[in-house]
Amino acid sequence: MKVVWEPPLKDGGSLITHYIVDKRETSRSNWAQVSAKITCDTHELSVQKLIEGHEYQFRIRAENSWGVGEALISNPVVARNPFTVPGPCMAPVITNVTKDHMTVSWMEPTDDGKSPILGYVLEKKETKDMTWIKLNRKPMMERMLEVSGMSEGTEYDFRVTAVNLAGL
Repeated sequence: MKVVWEPPLKDGGSLITHYIVDKRETSRSNWAQVSAKITCDTHELSVQKLIEGHEYQFRIRAENSWGVGEALISNPVVARNPFTVPGPCMAPVITNVTKDHMTVSWMEPTDDGKSPILGYVLEKKETKDMTWIKLNRKPMMERMLEVSGMSEGTEYDFRVTAVNLAGL
């Protein structure tokens, strides 16, 4: 979550040297320090390690040679993942079919979930089966895979899932 603030209108008679940012879940009374040495020309901070769905407040304090100023406290905000999972990929296209292998290719989804696509997971199953089998352990960036180990006369189904920072 990005926290953004404006510098204080008054500096207390001495230039601001840095800012201190704290956070707290609104269900708790204690503040936890996020960063204590944010340079005076920086007015934003990306806060990590928040729990999705929890409500937080942020406290920003300016410091100068005389000490720490009065805190600016944010309104409560709920931590949310800014990304969603990608939309579905189009149905895979099967080409170069032989008795024991084929080439499976696909198009990227039209909706990337507002996060770059990190790769794809391809799965297959025999049409009569219920269980899908992953053909790649880790998401791959290529949108084509040579699939071997096929049995002649057996019908197969394929599906592909795009992966981004939000997941599958």
